[in-house]
Amino acid sequence: MQNELYNFIEESKELHVFASEGGYVPREVCGLFAKDTIRLNLSSIQLRTSKGLDMFPRVEEVVLDNNELTCLQLNRMPRMHTLSLNKNKIEELEPLLVTLQRCATRLTYLSLLGNPCSPDQLTGDRFTPEDYARHRLYVLYMLPNLLFLDSMVVSRKERLEAKRRGQYCRTARLIRFSGPTGPARTEWGMDALDSAIAPPPPPVDRQKRGPVYGQLAYRYVGKHSEGNRFIRNSDL
Repeated sequence: MQNELYNFIEESKELHVFASEGGYVPREVCGLFAKDTIRLNLSSIQLRTSKGLDMFPRVEEVVLDNNELTCLQLNRMPRMHTLSLNKNKIEELEPLLVTLQRCATRLTYLSLLGNPCSPDQLTGDRFTPEDYARHRLYVLYMLPNLLFLDSMVVSRKERLEAKRRGQYCRTARLIRFSGPTGPARTEWGMDALDSAIAPPPPPVDRQKRGPVYGQLAYRYVGKHSEGNRFIRNSDL
């Protein structure tokens, strides 16, 4: 069954949606196919919220790539084992993982490439392979049942390492301030911090004469070494 809004493949119970409804999953689609869909493709439809996914009780695979999602809003999805969230705008990793812990207990495949919360090569060249390796360990620590992460198989060594030190591998993000006089300065108490810092010293008047204090470089030539007393001129 197909029209301009969706395409439902009866044999595989696969639903492809071609447009969102104001950033939401279209209500018409939910009403027609929610109870039968096993594979759901909502990629590239400018989706701004994931509300409505829990209306698909039988869904096992969900693709949400290339949308405008900033977080994941889910109720319990007991059958979902595959979730792809590539190229969205999700910045906070931990709330996402906590949601998946609670609502998707059978999840074995997760992909987050291209999101601000994922330090991979699609996100930007400011991240190193070590950043991404730590990111994987933290995700695997939070979701130990994953078999694939970002299209890469989870190795036994990686799983053991995540169990051992994954909780310490959470990546800290830098906070962007809007400027010296912007609202972020007041929010983070920067004005109060400025008042606690001593002012810089006054400029020096070079025309006035007076003592000058400084530090001279010392050059060691060995003249005063105690060991030199035992060296005779004939030994030189």
